[in-house]
Amino acid sequence: MARAPADSAIAIYVLTENRLRLLIATRRTQLEIPVAVDARDLQHQIGHFLDLIGQRAPIDAPARALYATLARPLDQIAQQEKVTHLFLWLDGPLRYIPFGALEAPDGSYLADRYAIEVLAGIALTSPAQATPAAIQPQSGAALRVLGFGVTQAVAGFQPLPGMADELCYVVDGPITGLATRSAACRGTGAGDGALPGQGFADGAFTTQRFETSLHAPHSYTVLHVGTHFSLRSGNAMRSFLVLGDGSRLTLDTLAGLDFTDLDLVTLSACQTAMGGGQTDDGREIEGLSAIVQQRGAKQVVASLWRVEDESTAQLMHGMYLALAAHSEDVAGALQNAQKSLRAQVVGGRHPYDHPYYWAGFVVSNRELPLADGLGVH
Repeated sequence: MARAPADSAIAIYVLTENRLRLLIATRRTQLEIPVAVDARDLQHQIGHFLDLIGQRAPIDAPARALYATLARPLDQIAQQEKVTHLFLWLDGPLRYIPFGALEAPDGSYLADRYAIEVLAGIALTSPAQATPAAIQPQSGAALRVLGFGVTQAVAGFQPLPGMADELCYVVDGPITGLATRSAACRGTGAGDGALPGQGFADGAFTTQRFETSLHAPHSYTVLHVGTHFSLRSGNAMRSFLVLGDGSRLTLDTLAGLDFTDLDLVTLSACQTAMGGGQTDDGREIEGLSAIVQQRGAKQVVASLWRVEDESTAQLMHGMYLALAAHSEDVAGALQNAQKSLRAQVVGGRHPYDHPYYWAGFVVSNRELPLADGLGVH
């Protein structure tokens, strides 16, 4: 478990039919704030918010309304105490919300102010058991990545040509089976990415190779998987990853694989259920990350919706460059990548400023961090 940075806050959201209990803990403050809500109405607000994001429509009004209901007291305390990292435990449909895209009255997003990490569980870790927040490569070695990706149409799913760029941005080393050319690659079949390692794409991304690569001990510390993830609302076990050979890897199968001691597992370019927050309880969102973490991964990055191909490649590039250069905590690296993506100017405009392009990815951890002076009692 990673130790909470010194400038952190933890917020636990517990939702009932007519009330939201918000428990906030920082190094100087511990309090509970009750908020009167209609859970069914809140679900519909979340669904409407996600629908607008999926349409790349203006979201200011619903983003500010959800901020007022869910984030205002946390944001006020965090600003007063100069917090830079938020750890959130989210109940029910709140798991569908991209908290980084909630908008304060001044027009800024929470992602402008905080690195945000979602907690997939409530296991408490004492300060004595905790380790530093930044990724710590095994045995002092440099971070090493194993990448898998799908670029072509397969099993009824659309092609992801931007995944060729993404793999080449992430992997510095050979990429076997890459069927789509990429200017980001170093010649044919070799990435020029942020982390040393190797990759397998398209027809070389097979069930056998993927499962075999997860036999411990691992020769890599980061696993990057870029493909479709089909999230089946209401039945997490029917959700599946699409592999390059057209096979499907269900959550049941994932639960039997070994992710022991991997610093980071990234599930990129996923296809999930936009608008599922209208009626569903969010267990699908928690299930994907929780299963991988229960099987040993320290942190997981996954998406809340079907993300855009090209912008995701650039977002991942920025995140991994930050990790390679500074060994930052993953949430901080993702936050920096989001800011860089939004700041891009093309033809006099910011093409990736809308939260659709940057807010869907969430960093999750299985445990609730406790560090000196920080914790929920």
